[in-house]
Amino acid sequence: MNRNEVLREAQTILNGQRANDYGDAYDNHKRIAALWNTYLDEEYGLKPEDVAVMMILLKVARLVHKHTSDSFVDIAGYAMSTKLSEVCL
Repeated sequence: MNRNEVLREAQTILNGQRANDYGDAYDNHKRIAALWNTYLDEEYGLKPEDVAVMMILLKVARLVHKHTSDSFVDIAGYAMSTKLSEVCL
């Protein structure tokens, strides 16, 4: 899978069935941040962007074991799902 295919697949997943199943990715990251903050007693004040970064780190940890196109697609999707990406791209 080349980089353009990875990005296209991530965009398809992000805006397709996954959005239907879980809602907008940024909104879902807000919910995750709220849950994680509750779990962590709000000590860290996590934001939706933090969730995306932490999920990327989870995928990187998996890539250390084995490179899969799925992990790269997911990393691209998490990067595109943040409001920060709208400013950077």
